[in-house]
Amino acid sequence: MSLNGFDVASYQAGMNVGEVAGDFVLVKATEGIDYTNPEFNGHAKQTLSAGKKLGVYHFIRNDSDIKQQADYFLTVVKPYIGKAMLVLDFENTTGSTIQNQAGVGLAKQWLDYVYQQTGVRSVLYTGISCENSLDWSSVVKANYGLWIAQYNNYNVVNGYQPRDLYGSLKH
Repeated sequence: MSLNGFDVASYQAGMNVGEVAGDFVLVKATEGIDYTNPEFNGHAKQTLSAGKKLGVYHFIRNDSDIKQQADYFLTVVKPYIGKAMLVLDFENTTGSTIQNQAGVGLAKQWLDYVYQQTGVRSVLYTGISCENSLDWSSVVKANYGLWIAQYNNYNVVNGYQPRDLYGSLKH
């Protein structure tokens, strides 16, 4: 069985995600230690009211403490724990490979900490170039799920539009 879905953030303000085709919606909740998506609760409630599956995600930053980021995320999404998939959005693709590989360690720390706090294994959300270029073996061995983003070349898309994976998975 496969599920079709899409992600939303603050730039989809005004969209009723419950009315858009798809089985699930992944809603940006937080970023760093001080940003909450102003559309988060509205989009999350629309998703659940429509009977769709919900995912909530945190956009990791490498400029602030990982445990503080995870605690911030857990505080914001607390009403949805047990109702939503918890997700870490990893897009640290700028800088050197060494810097980005250090980011994998930070992502693993976040995933482990959220698991320790909730008993729920989060899913890692990243693009295929990031998945291919970095060593994710520690995340794989820890049995965290993986969602590969399928970016749409900056064309406007409203909802889920199936297409083949552009490339192949390394991990």
